[in-house]
Amino acid sequence: MNLQVALVFLITIVTFILFATERFRTDVLALSVLCVLGLAGFFLPQSFLSPQELLSCFSDPAPITIAAMFVLGTGLTRTGALEGITHHLARLAGRGETVFLFALLAVVALVSSVLNNTAVVVFFLPVVLQVCTEHNIPPSRMLIPLSYAAMFGGTITLIGTSTNIVVNNVVLRMLHEPIHMFEPTRMGLLYVLAGILYVTLIGRWLLPRRETLTTLLGASQAKEFRTEVVVLRNSPLVNQRLGEIRQRRLRNGTILGVTRAGEPLDPPFDQILLQEGDQIIMNLAVSGVRDVQATRGLALLPEAELGVEQITAEANVLVEAIVPNTAALQGKTLRELDFAQRHGVRILAVHRHGLNLRDRFETVPLRFGDTLLLQATEEAIENLRRERSLLLLSPVKVPVVRRHKKWVAVGIIAGVMLGASFGNLPVANVALIGALLLVLTGCLEMNEAYEAINWNVIVLIAGMLGLGLAMEKSGGAAFIAESMHHLLGKLGPRVAVSGTYLVAMVMTELISPSAVAALMTPIAIRSAVALGCSPHPFVMAVMFAGSASFSTPIGYQTNTMIYGAGGYKFTDFFKIGAPLNVLLWLLASALIPVFWPLQ
Repeated sequence: MNLQVALVFLITIVTFILFATERFRTDVLALSVLCVLGLAGFFLPQSFLSPQELLSCFSDPAPITIAAMFVLGTGLTRTGALEGITHHLARLAGRGETVFLFALLAVVALVSSVLNNTAVVVFFLPVVLQVCTEHNIPPSRMLIPLSYAAMFGGTITLIGTSTNIVVNNVVLRMLHEPIHMFEPTRMGLLYVLAGILYVTLIGRWLLPRRETLTTLLGASQAKEFRTEVVVLRNSPLVNQRLGEIRQRRLRNGTILGVTRAGEPLDPPFDQILLQEGDQIIMNLAVSGVRDVQATRGLALLPEAELGVEQITAEANVLVEAIVPNTAALQGKTLRELDFAQRHGVRILAVHRHGLNLRDRFETVPLRFGDTLLLQATEEAIENLRRERSLLLLSPVKVPVVRRHKKWVAVGIIAGVMLGASFGNLPVANVALIGALLLVLTGCLEMNEAYEAINWNVIVLIAGMLGLGLAMEKSGGAAFIAESMHHLLGKLGPRVAVSGTYLVAMVMTELISPSAVAALMTPIAIRSAVALGCSPHPFVMAVMFAGSASFSTPIGYQTNTMIYGAGGYKFTDFFKIGAPLNVLLWLLASALIPVFWPLQ
């Protein structure tokens, strides 16, 4: 190992550690890696990136194709093309939890085969939460299966997931022959079948039953949560007994304590004569929250401190929302953001992966996956939805204004699939044309197309392509391939393919699958060359392993997205996902060399 290879390995290891610890935003980290590789290229041009190579990461077909796929998926949702599917799915919930689970897995896998699986989860998440609320099903029973089904379905076609697209473009650059649109389909369908059978027959018994804010909102007998109610200045309730007020206004709550000027007052609380500034510590159901907000002279502590003008509860709706991976809110507190005033909403509670941040949560830095309970007018919620700083999970209806265009959108998507299935038409070109046609035909406005793109993912992929290119250029990929050859080559190429899948699968549990694809595909190709085998089974091992992030909530974006929404714990994913990882690893090890011969 020479100095250049050692430096590339060091950069890669540090990048992986920072990805896993989530200390920085993934797009910031990806850009930082590109800058480091570009600076190193001035001193070691033979091993690191030249200015032209650095810029080529942004002009690579992979990020362009993925951006276009985000637009295509939004075209279907904005025209209501998927509404019929969701209506049928909701009706099946009345036949029981098992029937709904099976139907959910099958439908989401099918849709994910043609749309980016992250976009599919964003679309189906509010639908599933609404169905769970209406049929008294804990969302924790359905959201992990939703994420898993999106991963299964992404393996069916080339465009089902960004991982496949990244692998394809590395193969095209190194081998000058693309992976065809339906080349992964046979194996992908077996993946879907095995995954659905596992989740339906085994995994569902391992799924937890856990309360979340969604079930809190929808339950007929809602769980209570702790909050503090403040007696406002000039309140008409001053000098009235707390017991009388509780009987008239706060019957849906339990009083836990009262503080005045920071000092706790002794019970019995019902006999206390209220004064300005008194803080009443209570357990409140959501109906109790409405009672407080409808009572003149009382306010929830967050409202009083954030200076939100009190308005009647009847003019507002309660909405659950999650902090997405792309949000500028991450790392900042609600007080720093002046969130309530800027958006005209109230934040009544914050949940973090099953924990309720109820005490002074306005001073706690927000994280990806935090779940917020908001109250606002429908207009304010709609403005928040359009801004996309939060992912709204509650079933707030958004009117679809272009239903008459849905068959146009479906036709364009079908045309993209048909065009991409021809080997002589680059997928990036076809997807870009399809995205443009959605705008030209009025299915989308141009600003909606821009908003549809998850720029965090695009920048991440560009950065990881740069790291993969440096790994290849420095000789690091060849070094790893030779090492794998010495370790696994004696055991035969089948074991080498299985080992490639295993390494990629483990890496995918810790960092973005797109990053794994950009780094592992060159190594897989070099390994095949070292063994004197066809590179296709090795490449397919990386592709399918990139859609097998079942054991942690941090590797795959769809897992992280439903982590807070389902009230899951980290161990829930390992308990359900680890056996599935082993099952699909064995399946891939057995069948990939059959579908893609080693010689």
